[in-house]
Amino acid sequence: MFDKKEKLYQKASKLALTNAMMMYEEANLLYNNKHYARCFVLGITSLEESAKAFLLRLISLDLVDESLTMDFIHDHKKKLEQSGRIMSFMIELLKLIGSMLPFMEGKRSQIKKWQNNIRENAKTYTILSQEIAKSHNRKLDAFYVDVRNKKIINPNDMFTEENASALLEIVKMQNSSSKIFVDIGKNDFLRMWNDSSNFASVLKIRKLLKE
Repeated sequence: MFDKKEKLYQKASKLALTNAMMMYEEANLLYNNKHYARCFVLGITSLEESAKAFLLRLISLDLVDESLTMDFIHDHKKKLEQSGRIMSFMIELLKLIGSMLPFMEGKRSQIKKWQNNIRENAKTYTILSQEIAKSHNRKLDAFYVDVRNKKIINPNDMFTEENASALLEIVKMQNSSSKIFVDIGKNDFLRMWNDSSNFASVLKIRKLLKE
């Protein structure tokens, strides 16, 4: 029974990650064509999807409660909050990734380069991610013209090149982090998850799902 559950959620996790990466690529196309409002929407959706990939991987290994986590996944507002919080405690995730290095011989240089990039920009990413996490409701603003408080809301005026560029950086980093967690082998993932040195990071993730 567990084998079927593991295979189901592992496949779903990989598909969600692939979907998130495709959305990121499509968001870049919109950005390059100066469609910043729609780029913002697709970027936010990619964040949600890569966060889902991470959570589905946890379910596949029976590391979190299936029902509770699926409820969390289906709540779009909470899903984005989870996405923002993953970025906010990026340093904790880096510690988890760092613990994988002994088991990932072929990816050492890739992981170290990624770690250095985040360490150099950790403060910036944390600030930006907290702002992005508050922006879920702005997805609708990116689609529709509206009148609010006697003011016209025009999506093409609200979202700038700078907004879109900052968001795409966050999407790229989160997709990269989710990929590592989705691709790592079962035994290595469990070893990492159960390692006492990673207790604080794991506790934060568990707490997040219960809020």
